[in-house]
Amino acid sequence: MKKLALTAAVLFAAAPAFAGNVEVFVAPEEPVVVEEPMGGSNAGWVVPLLAVVVAGVAIAVSE
Repeated sequence: MKKLALTAAVLFAAAPAFAGNVEVFVAPEEPVVVEEPMGGSNAGWVVPLLAVVVAGVAIAVSE
């Protein structure tokens, strides 16, 4: 009976040692979004200009 009580006491005392992790939880940093203004010229006019040039060349070749 003493062995059973001793074993139960040891297991009861040791239970908190296995209850969690030793390291402190550190939450990962959230990614930071950096918005910078676009440098240089705005290239939004290139595609329409190219379309006008292609259409002009097609008209000139067909005549």
